[in-house]
Formats: sequence, structure tokens, C-alpha cells
Amino acid sequence: MPFQRFVETGRVAVVSEGPHKGKLVSIVDVIDQTRRSQLTDLDRFKLRRARSRRNHIRTATFLALRKAASRNGFLYGKKKMAKGGDKPKPSKKAKKEKPAPKKK
Repeated sequence: MPFQRFVETGRVAVVSEGPHKGKLVSIVDVIDQTRRSQLTDLDRFKLRRARSRRNHIRTATFLALRKAASRNGFLYGKKKMAKGGDKPKPSKKAKKEKPAPKKK
């Protein structure tokens, strides 16, 4: 009986080996050995550029989530603080004007 479940774009798969083992992935594009060897410099440049943009977007999103998590007390085991803090801030005193120096 021939194999019936071939790789197709749009399918969902589970990674069985490597650093992403056990994660669900979606097949977006299929690149075989002949296509990879026939990539031009422009194609390689476009792939590298797309990877760079993706990493920038992912990093910006991660930093925003990390900032929100630390602000809400979910990061580093900090307790959530009230907006004003525990202690009231001391009131600012008005500066006293120094008298002018006396002339002799």
C-alpha cells in the first residue's frame, strides 16, 4: 500500500526532531534539494530580509509583553504594587529666599 499522507502547503504537522520537537507547525512552503540549489542571490537575499523583519516584529512584541508582565507583577516574582506605592511621598517644601548680603 503506497504512502497516502504527503506534505502539502497548509497542512498542520507535529515536529518530531530538533529544537522545536513536539510543537505544532503549519507547512507554508516546500523547498526540495533541486530548488534550494537553484536559488539565486536575490532569492537568498529576500529570504534573509524576510527573516530579519520577522525577528524584529517578534522581538518588539516580546519586549512589549515583558514590560506589561513586569508592570503587573507577573515577572521576577514581584508583588503587584499600588499605583501610588506603599509610602506616601513627602510634600515639597517651598524654598526660602536668602536675604541679600549686607554692604559695609
